[in-house]
Amino acid sequence: MLGGGTGTRQEQSVTPLTAARGGLLSQLFFCWAWPTLKLGHTLGGALTSAHLPELRDDERPERVTAALLAEWEREQAAARIKGRASALIYALWAFYGPVKATIFVSSFLMTVLNIAIPLLMQQLILVIETDGELWRGLASIAGIVLCVILSSIVQQHAWFATSTKAVHSWIGLTSLIYAKPALLTRGTLSRFSEGELINLVRARAWGACLCSRVHRAPLHAPSSLTARRAAPRRSPKRPRRSPQVTVDCQAFLDVGQFIFFFAAMPWQALIASAILLYLLGWVFVVGLVVLAVRRRPPAVRRAAVRRARARRR
Repeated sequence: MLGGGTGTRQEQSVTPLTAARGGLLSQLFFCWAWPTLKLGHTLGGALTSAHLPELRDDERPERVTAALLAEWEREQAAARIKGRASALIYALWAFYGPVKATIFVSSFLMTVLNIAIPLLMQQLILVIETDGELWRGLASIAGIVLCVILSSIVQQHAWFATSTKAVHSWIGLTSLIYAKPALLTRGTLSRFSEGELINLVRARAWGACLCSRVHRAPLHAPSSLTARRAAPRRSPKRPRRSPQVTVDCQAFLDVGQFIFFFAAMPWQALIASAILLYLLGWVFVVGLVVLAVRRRPPAVRRAAVRRARARRR
């Protein structure tokens, strides 16, 4: 916990280090963070923000918010040209920038390494059962250890890149949403009650609300809010809908850091299918077709049930 104490040990400082300033080993094993961790362990509650490494210029909240707003404005312009509704998810995808390449490459490498481990274990078991050559067993063990280490390194670096960008998305979205009421005119603000204004900027609702509602209205303009207030008032007895900007920005922080796991799913399906096809032959294709037919979408299953009931009648 960062404290605000004024002890004498607080005067200690740490040289600002970032991953970009470290060497290959520093970046590979996150050694650039060790001095800060050591200082935090030494100072304990006396650790303050003055002891922490400085943020890079492109990671400062104002720069992050401006970058996200620029992507959102580009998405709005593209949506107007194509004649479709603007979507916040497209702006966020463009906001990730080079991290997208990191996601796809790391997900592929992690999948290959994780699948290689059981294949090497199969060779090791084969050597043990058949009393095979010693060097084959040792090579299998070395390969397993190497795959585990490399998979851990790839996973941690992918997590670091995606979690950093997820924090940037959370900062940008929260800043834009909380800045929106500040741009409302006094006449528009007079139409809101205090409770409605609090609900307008709170970020504790469902994340789906953000994708389905906020992206339909400019984050920096109050036009949609005034239009909503111009609608007829509802009866007090009827439940009111959540405000348009009542969203869960925290969902982007929680889910965004694990995007590379979702990106690994198609690779896992393709590589596993190729291995099974190699081991089982055409029988695997038949089994896959049967599995796909049995796992029909819910709508198709409901339609089949309705047709079966209609035939019984």
